[in-house]
Amino acid sequence: MKKTIYILILLLPIFLISCYGSSNAVENIDRKVIKHSGEKEVIKNVDENTVNKVSPPTGNLSKELSATCSLDSQKSKILCQSHRTALNSSLKWTYQSRWTGNDDFEFDLHSPIETKTLVILQECIQNSCNEIEIIVDTSQLVTDTKNISKDQKHDDEKSKIDDPIIKNDSTQHLILNKKNKDGSVIKVPEIVATRFWGSWGRDCEGSGPVTFTNSPMQMNDIAYLTPMGQVVGAHITPIDHMYFEPFNRELGPDIYEVRAIQDGIIYQIGKREIVTDTGEKKDFADWRLDIAHNCTFTSYFDLMTSVIPEIEKGYEDEKSGRGFNGLIIKAGQLLGYTGGQTLDFGVYDFEIVLPGFITPSLYDHEYWKVHTVDPFQYFPEEISKELLKKMTRTIKPQAGKIDYDVDGTLSGNWFEQGTNGYAGNNRQKYWSGHLSVAPHELDPSYWRVGIGHLDVSNNAFLIKGNIDPLKVKINSGIVIYELYQERVYKNDYNYVWWDEPKKEDDVFGVQQWGNSQGIIMFQLLENRLLKSEVFIGRSKDDAIVFSENARLYKR
Repeated sequence: MKKTIYILILLLPIFLISCYGSSNAVENIDRKVIKHSGEKEVIKNVDENTVNKVSPPTGNLSKELSATCSLDSQKSKILCQSHRTALNSSLKWTYQSRWTGNDDFEFDLHSPIETKTLVILQECIQNSCNEIEIIVDTSQLVTDTKNISKDQKHDDEKSKIDDPIIKNDSTQHLILNKKNKDGSVIKVPEIVATRFWGSWGRDCEGSGPVTFTNSPMQMNDIAYLTPMGQVVGAHITPIDHMYFEPFNRELGPDIYEVRAIQDGIIYQIGKREIVTDTGEKKDFADWRLDIAHNCTFTSYFDLMTSVIPEIEKGYEDEKSGRGFNGLIIKAGQLLGYTGGQTLDFGVYDFEIVLPGFITPSLYDHEYWKVHTVDPFQYFPEEISKELLKKMTRTIKPQAGKIDYDVDGTLSGNWFEQGTNGYAGNNRQKYWSGHLSVAPHELDPSYWRVGIGHLDVSNNAFLIKGNIDPLKVKINSGIVIYELYQERVYKNDYNYVWWDEPKKEDDVFGVQQWGNSQGIIMFQLLENRLLKSEVFIGRSKDDAIVFSENARLYKR
């Protein structure tokens, strides 16, 4: 569960301190988690007595997760202290691209400084997590857009920030004093200038699509490619990346090279040591690399089994709180290895928002998703052709499709009411409130439903009914679909497709498999309000009505 706390630093003391040059310019604010669901509070006058009343300690523990944040206006620094609820809990502080797992969190504000600074504190006890957002009012440090001069140095002494944000346009892009080679102004995604300014925006140049130089993996190392748009496990909404299947999984990890497809800046590094779907510990870690090729165009790799030492050091720097200022890489450079599993690969153009997402803001938790593009169009023709020969999808676009929202119909992604959109209320199981109704990635004549609140091992089904999901409207009343397991085949129904690498003339298909697993009921109450309930083991011939277990979904 996530709560939001607003902290307003008193304006008068800052001005007095600034005028008289005090070296101890620190204001302390202590807040607890707000209990009112969906409400936000601003405390304008906070003194020591108020603080003591707001967060009463119980020994060394707090009844509710809370935090104390202090603003050092002289040093443009924030200091935060946690008030945890359990001694055995794990903590994670996050500010933009920096994070730490310590009880305390001290960090310098990234330039350009915003009027409000977001700090996130998460506490996890086993698989249950609680998260609070602390919004610190730092407007005193932003007297005007000139508060950052051309000569002001960033933490990295080698770089200088030109000019800060000029203005914000209506599409959530920020206009910076950066220009393309033709003189046009670059509109960068807001995420660049806020969360990833230090590791991406500060050093990026240019905008728009780029042409890649090489495949992420050598052609002979790839058995086949699977397209975007799958629904499986924790991926309840169609997946925004494709998968590179290695030639031989049985050889284990660290077998196949992964190389940079073009010059870029690695602006975020992730390391995962548990299985996302189940929480079980992995035999070897997964590495994720987010790479900016300019100010608006990125790619990413995930499920790498090892990375080069420079990348590992960048991860450790960020994890320890020392900060990460991005890592510049060159086209064709070895980034690490994969093996024993697939390699995730995706490409994102932040100047594009896919039209099949009715409410893009719902996906802020995975900010890149609504900007997903077909990677094959950016490879040289000879490389693209070779990769497409290995693609299991033959229908165009062969890369797949992920945005299926059609307003006023059943088609597309839905999020259960009160579950915070894509982010969910529990980061450990963010997908539990997700629901999707979309065509299958290999054969769009089949429709599939993904149901987030079911077990991850059995939560995606082919659906069979009397009405096309695109034709389900408000006046359709209650509609019922049967749920079937799916089976992917190659060339004919008896061929086990994953046994050997794909040949150029292989044709892949999908079919309903086995008996009906149950039914799902839908009723479109409003254009963007859906009622649904799942009945595993029941038949469409049973006299079933919605029960108290029915759920409401919005988008």
